[in-house]
Amino acid sequence: MRTWDGEEAVIRFDEPSGAWMFVCIHSTALGPAGGGTRMRVYDRPADGLADAMRLSQAMTAKMACANADRGGGKGVLAVPALPGANFIDFDRHSEVFEAAYQWCRGRIDELDKQGSPALAAILATKN
Repeated sequence: MRTWDGEEAVIRFDEPSGAWMFVCIHSTALGPAGGGTRMRVYDRPADGLADAMRLSQAMTAKMACANADRGGGKGVLAVPALPGANFIDFDRHSEVFEAAYQWCRGRIDELDKQGSPALAAILATKN
């Protein structure tokens, strides 16, 4: 983590599910960070953190290439490989996820009002 050039990493552990949650903000130089969430099984929690850092850096590049006036960020849910495992109790970690959701929802609404061709293209790919 010392070699990562990102701005912030938030790490949470969900005891009941055994899942680790990593939210990495790589850059806000061009605007608020944007990115999605990956959920998968990792051999070690550190592998999930490394993936979040790498993916957030890639989102910075994607946002810059798209002239999106946004930085890059990414969330990773490192879940245990347990058959029938319960999903994470997101309510207990809402300070991270609520803020991210509200920002995304607001940005989507803004793009929709502007008639964004990029948003129209994304929505056209829905099944």
